[in-house]
Amino acid sequence: MRIGRRKFIVVLAAGGAAAAYALLTRSREDSERVTREDVGSIEVRDLATGLEIPWSISFLSESEALVTERPGRVRLVDLNAGRTQTLGTVEVAHVGEGGLLGCEVLRPGPRLLLYRTVMRGGSLANFLTSTTT
Repeated sequence: MRIGRRKFIVVLAAGGAAAAYALLTRSREDSERVTREDVGSIEVRDLATGLEIPWSISFLSESEALVTERPGRVRLVDLNAGRTQTLGTVEVAHVGEGGLLGCEVLRPGPRLLLYRTVMRGGSLANFLTSTTT
């Protein structure tokens, strides 16, 4: 059986409208009750302070992590002691939402992948950069 394009669009729109209606008409009490049951209680503890616009975190171990700061710094954070150390700074265009955004540690190596915004030829561009540590 083949369904026409117009009929498909109408059915798709009706399904979307029904889903939106179901979400919008849920009572506030229902959504709060589900959230409380799922989350329970959360204990918050600061692991590091003094970071400037931290954007991404990549765990090296249970006690150490790399954190990127949008202005271009990569910091090593000792999660037990709360100490931070700047490992390096990379060129970025810290404009709007741009800058040093993501990081990921790849093994073996280790190799560090950085996602950053730079100015090239008068335009902003995003690059995935590989470095060795």
